[in-house]
Amino acid sequence: MQRLKERRARGFWCTTIEICESDVNGLVRRGYLDRLERSDAAAVERAIAAVLEQL
Repeated sequence: MQRLKERRARGFWCTTIEICESDVNGLVRRGYLDRLERSDAAAVERAIAAVLEQL
């Protein structure tokens, strides 16, 4: 809980998102995710973070 409060104080949000197979395919197609890691939740999370860093 303390870490959550610290992150909120720095402007971070924590949220849950749903993605579908076509979203994962898009991450692979655009080079953010290796096709062999498409079923690895941590790898998908890193790929989404990489996309968000580009914004």
